[in-house]
Amino acid sequence: MFVDPAQRRTTAYNCSALTEAAAHGHIECVRLLLPVSDPKTDNSAALMMAALHGHTDIMGVLWDVSEPQKALAYAHIMEPNHPERCVLLAQWIQAKADNTILTAQIG
Repeated sequence: MFVDPAQRRTTAYNCSALTEAAAHGHIECVRLLLPVSDPKTDNSAALMMAALHGHTDIMGVLWDVSEPQKALAYAHIMEPNHPERCVLLAQWIQAKADNTILTAQIG
């Protein structure tokens, strides 16, 4: 299947297919969409949505192809009244900085 990145489709909420797949925990879709995503925008937004919804498996897939600090900034913008929803992403950023492994879950 060929997907032309120039024909990028978004949802009603202006999210890419990659971001939607990450938000809903569809790891196989995330893996299929990564090669055709726009790494400048999609990957960090997808990481943010995976973190906000507690999908640590998808966070692992997206981590090395995303900008975690940008994803955390997106999370704070999207959830200004719920900073606790950003905790998982912040913990992963700190753990990666410390070279430790973290398996925290959102409660």
